[in-house]
Parts: sequence; C-alpha cells; structure tokens
Amino acid sequence: MTSAPEIQNRHAPTQIRVMAVDDEPATLQAYRWVFGSPEVWADRGAAAGRQPGAGELPGRFVLHTCSGADQATQALRDAIAQGEPYSVVFFDPLQGTTEEGVSTAAAIRQLDPDVNIVIVTHHAELRPERIAAQVRPLDKLLYLQKPFQPHVLRHFASTLAAKWSAERALQRSHKDLEQLVAERTRELERVNNQLRTDISRRRDVERALVESQERYALAARAANDALWDWDLISNRIYYSERWFRMLGLEPGEFLPNPEVWFSRAHPEDRQPLRLAIQDHLEEGGEHFEFEHRLRHADGSYRWIHCRGLAVRDKNRVASRFVGSMSDVTARKEAEAQLVHDALHDALTGLPNRVLFIERLQHAIQVVRRNPNMLSALIFLDLDNFKVVNDSLGHWAGDELLRAVAGRIDRCLRGSDLVARFGTEQSLARFGGDEFTILLGGIRDHDDAIRVAERILRELSQPFRFRGQEVYTSASIGIALVDESYDDPSKLLRDADIAMYRAKASGRSSYAIFDTAMHERAVQRLDLETALRQAMERGQLHLQYQPVIALDSGGICGFEALLRWRHPNRGLVAPGEFVPLAEETGLINPIGGWVLREACLQMSAWQRAFPARELFMAVNVSSRQFARQDLARQVRSTLEETGLEPGRLKLEITESVLLENNETFRGTLEQLHSQGVALHMDDFGTGYSSLSYLHRFPFEALKIDRSFVKQMEQGPRNQELVCSIVKLAHALGMRTTAEGVETEEQLSWLRQRRCQFAQGFLFSRPVDASVARRLIEEAPSWAD
Repeated sequence: MTSAPEIQNRHAPTQIRVMAVDDEPATLQAYRWVFGSPEVWADRGAAAGRQPGAGELPGRFVLHTCSGADQATQALRDAIAQGEPYSVVFFDPLQGTTEEGVSTAAAIRQLDPDVNIVIVTHHAELRPERIAAQVRPLDKLLYLQKPFQPHVLRHFASTLAAKWSAERALQRSHKDLEQLVAERTRELERVNNQLRTDISRRRDVERALVESQERYALAARAANDALWDWDLISNRIYYSERWFRMLGLEPGEFLPNPEVWFSRAHPEDRQPLRLAIQDHLEEGGEHFEFEHRLRHADGSYRWIHCRGLAVRDKNRVASRFVGSMSDVTARKEAEAQLVHDALHDALTGLPNRVLFIERLQHAIQVVRRNPNMLSALIFLDLDNFKVVNDSLGHWAGDELLRAVAGRIDRCLRGSDLVARFGTEQSLARFGGDEFTILLGGIRDHDDAIRVAERILRELSQPFRFRGQEVYTSASIGIALVDESYDDPSKLLRDADIAMYRAKASGRSSYAIFDTAMHERAVQRLDLETALRQAMERGQLHLQYQPVIALDSGGICGFEALLRWRHPNRGLVAPGEFVPLAEETGLINPIGGWVLREACLQMSAWQRAFPARELFMAVNVSSRQFARQDLARQVRSTLEETGLEPGRLKLEITESVLLENNETFRGTLEQLHSQGVALHMDDFGTGYSSLSYLHRFPFEALKIDRSFVKQMEQGPRNQELVCSIVKLAHALGMRTTAEGVETEEQLSWLRQRRCQFAQGFLFSRPVDASVARRLIEEAPSWAD
C-alpha cells in the first residue's frame, strides 16, 4: 500500500494553492497561521511541541483568504484566467444560511470543476452528501470538523493537492492519447484512400503506415498507461504490453479475448462494468469512464481508472472501442485514509465524535422501530486528568489516554460480554479525557451497570509510564437508549448530566440518568443565567456584619457579605449561588466587584469617622487566587478607592492552601508586603495543618460558628475552641469567634482571651445605612 506522504511526494506541485472562505476573522487568521511562512511555522510548531512532518514544508503553500462568496468566486475567476488555479477550497457552508452555503459551493464547482472543496463546520450533523446533488462529483467534496488541528488541515491540503495534480496530469495524458488515436485513425483512412486510387504510390503509403505505427507505439509507451483496442466486429481485443505488466502478467500471456478483461474484474464490479460498456456503445456517448478493480497476478485487486472512446460509422454504430487504463490504487487508498482519519481519533485510533454520533443515531432508529431492542450509552470522564498533564507532561497524558482506551476495550471484549451482547459495542474517544460506549442488545440498566463496574475496577489499577506509577479513576454516566429519544444530542446530554452527578458524589463511581437529574440541570442553568444577569441588573448588593473587640466591647470593623435579591425568587441564599459562581468562573468578576464596593464603603466611613480605627473584612475564594493577579488587583483597588491597606482584611479558607500552597504562597507574601492583613476563615473545618500556619503570614484565625454553637453541649466542645485560641496565641495570632448568639458564649470567650467576635448577639448583617448608624451610636458590649 502506498502511503499518503509517498503520494504527496510523487504528485505534489512545487507550490500548493489553497483558498479559505469563512466569515469569522479568527478562523481566517487560523488558516493564515497554518499555511504561513516557514519561519512562522517553525516558531509555532516548536511552541506546540512538534516539528513539520514529511510533506509539510509551509513554504510550499500559497494561501488566499476570502470573507464571503463574492470574494471567493472573483478570486477563482482571476486564478483561472492567470493559469494558476487553486487545488483546494476550504469553506464553511453554514455561514449566513444553508442555502447560501450550497449556492457558494455550486458556484465554485461551476467555475472550476477540478477543485477539491472541503466543508469545514462546527455542525457535526452536516455531511457532504447533503449538498452533493448540486456540487458533484462527490469524490471532490470532503468534510472537516471544527475546531481543526493544524497538522490535520495541512495533511488534507497536501494530500488533496497531490490528488488534484495527479488527476490533471492524467487528464492531459488521456487528452494527448485521444488526439494520437484520432490522428492515427485519420492517417490510416488517408492511406487506405491512397491505396485505392493510386497503386503506384504503394511503397510510400506502406512507409507512412510503418512510421505512423511507430509513432503510435512510442506514444503508448510514453503515456505509461495500459492501452486496449477492441475490434467489435471480430470481437478481438488488443492489450498493450503495459496492460499485462500492470497486472503482473507476461505480455501475450492471454489470447486477445475481451473475456480476459471481465474474468479478472472483481466479482462486485463485473456486472456493473459490462452494463457501463454496453450503455456507452448503445447510447452513443462521447467518452467512456469507469473505475473498477482488476485481479493482479499476486491475487490482490488493483483499482483501475478506465477511459475509452467508441469509433462509429456514419450510422453511429460502434465498430471499434479503444481506450486506456491507469492504476489509481494509491489514490483510492489515500482517499480511504482521509475518510478514516476524519472519523477516527489520531491518538487512540478509536472512532471519534463524528462517527460515534452516527452510530448513536442508528441505535436510536433501531430502538424506535423496535422498542425491545434496547441499548445503553455510557459516558466516561477521567478524574483529575489535568493533574497528570501538569505534573508529568503531555506525553504522560497521551500515554494515559491510550492505556485507558486499551483497558476499556479489553473490558468490552470479555468473553462473558461477547456471549451476552455479541459484537454490538462501540467505544469512542469523544474528546479530551472523555470516552463514550454504545452498549447494544441489553435487557435493562443492570447490564450497563455491570459493564460500568468492570471498567471502574480495571481503571483503579495503577498505570506505569517510564518507571512512574500513575493512578486515575473515572466518573461514569449511564443513559438508556429507549424510544423516547429522537436526537443523539439529547441522549448525550442526559448521559453527561448523569456523569456529572457521579463526579459530584466522589471518584470512581457511576450514576444512572433519571428525569429528576434533567430538571435539576435545567434549574441550575436557569440559576447560572440569572446570576450572569444579576451584576448587570444591579441585583447584587453588600451587607455588613459588625466585628466586636472583646476587650473594649465596641465595634472595631465589619465583614462584607454578598447578597442576591432576585426579582422573582426573592433573597437567594449565598450557599446556593456562591458555589455556582465559583464553579462557572463568575466568582472572579463578582469577587472583584465585592472588593471594590467594600473598599469604597470603608473609605467613605474612614473619611466620615476619622477618629475610629475600623477595618473591612472581605472573603476571597480559591478561584480568585488561581488567576495569580490577586495582589495586583488588590493594590489597584486600594489606590482607586483611597483606602488605607491596613484597614483591609482578606479572609481565606484553609482549603485554598491545600489546593496549591506553593503557588499561592507568593501571592500571600505580596499581599502581606502591601500591608493587607490575612485572616484564615473557618479554621478547623477542613484538613487543618500546623505546617502552613508557620509558613504563611496570617494575622488571625476565625473560629467557625459550628464550634461556637457546640460549646454549650459540654466541656469537650469548649476545650476544642479553647485549643484553637491557645494555638493562635502560641503562633502570635489573634482569634475571631463567629456565630456568637448568647451572653454565655460571649462571657466564656472573653475568659479564654479571644480578641474578637461577631454574631447575632451583636447584630445581623445590615445594609450600609444601618451600619453607619451603628458606627455613630457606638454601642458597647463591655464586660
């Protein structure tokens, strides 16, 4: 089999002219990068961790980009007029409307019948066959899914350019051959006339005939095509030497019998070949063209492109049939490889998203025709795959994906599964670290559960790469393919919802989809949409809860607390929308807004009450730390609002430090150097570690309200709070008790030398106007 790079090297032109048509400037820019100069390709390729492969020298490409149909058709006209046509046109038919896309493709095909058109689209359901009726031939209409990979796009362009160049060379060859055949026929007719009219010129005629035959033989040898000449009157056929060599035979090995041709045709092609020849001879078409397979001497079959021309008398009756054959096996294999690459994952070799969705659509149709033929969709997502990539490198991530694909495949090929389900299983890499499995012929959910449990057990075993043991797990969602589904996207949505439910319940688990999951997902989406609109519509606001200094009994500061008042739902609890904001990334703009509003408010109180040394405490989430620009944002906010750095206290949960303490340490040090105080919030509720209390510059610990509330339940709970206070004092830190609600709690905390407290005993969270009155009134809870 000839490989795609060999085809490119054999037929690729010195320059490959490519056109890209797309309405999206970002996509056109991506094309320019992919087909850019050698220097750009080398720089970008090195940054991406790969070098150009065989046939990928970027200097060979000439790219013309167009943003619309008018530009594209005009560029094609200019290129054809200048004798420099394009070999490949990439375009998105769904820019604008589908009808416009089809019209553009048809216009391109009408202007240049030889150009290869590649559909590049986000829409996996759009297949080339949908527009093939207006944009034939189908073998020059291909499909590529967005987003595309640079090397895939370059592979398409190089292979299609080689195919285009080979076809043009073949057309020129056959045109020359037809001209030679016509010339020879006219010459023979002239010679025969001369023989009948002037016998005295016989010697000259014979000499001319010999010369003509020699030219014909030389032309046949130069064409490198297998030639045949079929005398339909005598039913004898002449096969050229090249015809025999092409099939691995010795010249003259067979009698000049047309049945030799048909007997060596592939059984599937034999009858279509006879019918095509018969139709051509009877209907009187200008040219004959047909592709079929012929058996080689080694037993294999070669793809043959056959072209022919019938010689007819004045009554249009064919007396001779002449033509040529070309071996196009390499081209056919290259086309098959292109189709395979478009439908399979390059890393694992598994079916990709496009092919899997086709199979899923088929399964849905089967179930809708026969509700008893149940199938199950298993959606698998690796847990913490990013950790492997970040810690060991992308090579390890690729190795892990290949190994996981192999283990899942072995699970599906277990003897008991084959006995129970036959071969009705389809495994695919759906994208990233996601895999999908279509399990056919099941009886109920229990069959799918057994497969999921087997996969989870297999993936729990360690993987070893270059002497390094790697552990991973997976979360699996299961959805039953029943007659209620009519669209693969809905089935995939439900399996994905179930997978996320499994992931939320912990690693290495599975969940089965039910309608309640979908309802919760819709509610969550509605809540997320409303939260995105809340900032724009002014629905978010801050309330302030006083912090009391227990030595003086007066207010020494406030904690800023975020509140969301929805116009229909009313007050939405922070525990409901704050985790959603962190998960979706909305916490970053919301957190920045909270920081600015709180600093503005404290700056106003600082100017109004210059004698009061008040501070403002603001909570900061782990997602804000992950952006690594928190220190810069805080410094900018303090400068903008005019608040003294010492009056801002940032409250951080200990879970932030557990996620990536080395990364966050630098940010904490920068904040501390700016004069901003750092408080550890909810101390003791997570995985508390004395090590990071020594390593990070915390000023105070906040005792969680749950510990304060439990103090009244007995000495053991009181001792726990006392231990936290003693630990803070030993480390030179202060303590703030949250959730103080009774005088007894307040008295006990004072006796244990806790410095600060806040809770309903002093005040609930209040609006800024009420908080200002508290500052003016200066209430006291002195001992």
